[in-house]
Amino acid sequence: MKRTASPDSSPPVTLVSCTLPPQDRRQLSPPQGSLAIASRLIGARFPCSVVESAQELLPSVFGASALADLFVRQANDILAVSVWDSTLPFVVEAIRRAKEERPELLVVLGGPSASALGVLLLSRFPWLDAVVRGEGETAIVPV
Repeated sequence: MKRTASPDSSPPVTLVSCTLPPQDRRQLSPPQGSLAIASRLIGARFPCSVVESAQELLPSVFGASALADLFVRQANDILAVSVWDSTLPFVVEAIRRAKEERPELLVVLGGPSASALGVLLLSRFPWLDAVVRGEGETAIVPV
């Protein structure tokens, strides 16, 4: 079931931190950037949830298909996805696949790779809705 915002509230957002899952699960750590952004969203009265791909997916299944399934399973219609160089190709393809199943998804890409390649990403991959450059904590609420 999808959660929707009431007319007088902000739409709910799912923050997805896309990092490669470690072979040793004891090496997992909380997604600090996503948690900081969540704090900012909550302060601006946006309901949100945080998902860490490395926590959700085992190394043996990590890839575009598994990420697409993870994106599609999220209840919210807004995904803010943080991406690193090591995961960028998987994430871009996963977003394309997820939007085939859920065209209503609004996807905002952020993180180090998105900051460096923002304009290029938007021009080459039309299924991306927006790219946040710089610190997500200050940019996410206006987006």
